[in-house]
Amino acid sequence: GYGMRVLELPETPELRQRYLGQAGQALYLIRPDQIVAARWTEADADTIQAQLAAITEGR
Repeated sequence: GYGMRVLELPETPELRQRYLGQAGQALYLIRPDQIVAARWTEADADTIQAQLAAITEGR
């Protein structure tokens, strides 16, 4: 219901250094204005839904 797009990027040394660090994977929630709203190394649907709700409610 939020009009989200999912992008899966190939791992490159540059992406690993900038976005993953020591994590094996990461999930980023990026607002339409390109601000990183959240970053998780693990997240379930409820966690993501709660963050989306918080954003839309202005928290």
